[in-house]
Amino acid sequence: MNRKLIDELRAYHGANGSRVCIDTERLALTKQLKKDMDDFAAAHPAASVYALRGRIYDLVAEQFRPVLFPHSPFYAELGGNGGWNNSGLGRWLLEHNDPMFRDADPAAWERFVEQGAGRQRYFLCCGPYFDASHNSPPFSNLLKKGFKGIYDEAREARNNCRTPEETEFVECAIKGLLAVKTILERYAETARERLRTAADPEERRFLAMIAEHAARSPWNPPETFYEGLNALWFIREIIAELDGLMTNSLGRPDAMLIDLYRNDLAAGRTTPDEAGDLICRFLLHGDCQYDRDVTVTGYGDQENEIVFTLGGCDRNGEEVFNDLTRMFLRAHRELNLIYPKPHCRFSAHS
Repeated sequence: MNRKLIDELRAYHGANGSRVCIDTERLALTKQLKKDMDDFAAAHPAASVYALRGRIYDLVAEQFRPVLFPHSPFYAELGGNGGWNNSGLGRWLLEHNDPMFRDADPAAWERFVEQGAGRQRYFLCCGPYFDASHNSPPFSNLLKKGFKGIYDEAREARNNCRTPEETEFVECAIKGLLAVKTILERYAETARERLRTAADPEERRFLAMIAEHAARSPWNPPETFYEGLNALWFIREIIAELDGLMTNSLGRPDAMLIDLYRNDLAAGRTTPDEAGDLICRFLLHGDCQYDRDVTVTGYGDQENEIVFTLGGCDRNGEEVFNDLTRMFLRAHRELNLIYPKPHCRFSAHS
């Protein structure tokens, strides 16, 4: 039942690719946006990092082109190589400032390049000074408040800024959050446009879901299990696209989304079979980003750092093992997946 989606995802990421898309139009757009940033920086040599980052937010909001797969209900792929964002626009500021790291200590930089990052005291394994790869966003906070809740907090914080730099930082954050809102609205608009001509019943069903939910969530807190699942992918992808930070986690879906699932069941909005189908499609978005048949010749040839965690304890210290735990494990096994990698936390009482 998921063969069409698998084919769509693998065509997008490429038969011989790993993690990134091969869409020449989208790759060309990212290249052009980086040139636009180069031109902006050249025209504004005194621009602060906040001004440069804010310009990135503006460009993404202005130029964003939604990626929707006909047989997926999820609106999260941003087309700039997403959560593994070694080459997207969000990475531009780090690339632009690379000479600063090199010039600070040329000898250390040479050792970093020649000997490997792990041997350096102030260079980490995935970037100088800070790790740009192994990050986890505040999933719980965003699921509770939505991006709008963070936006409201940022607006309040602006009133309490004590220095011009603090004000510039907060205003930059506000600009980034508004870019998120624009992107979500664009997903909804695109789904409505495609509904006018789509003929496949499943595609029409998913487009209708996206058209209804994208303009609402996760700008506002997710209210359904479907919105919660989509939020986990979207949060991962948007942080990579806008800020160049690669998130290697999809959170703890069985702990974070169980209340939304139970509420849906009680309200008659879903069934276990429907939720199970959503979970299968959710997981396939991770597994179809790489070529599992590629010959492994060295470290990381097939590495696709997407994980999710099942089990553990809730906020009250109670063991987490519920219907979603079972459904995620079953889907991962029956689909014969490798990614997203399940990390299971359990004890004798689980």
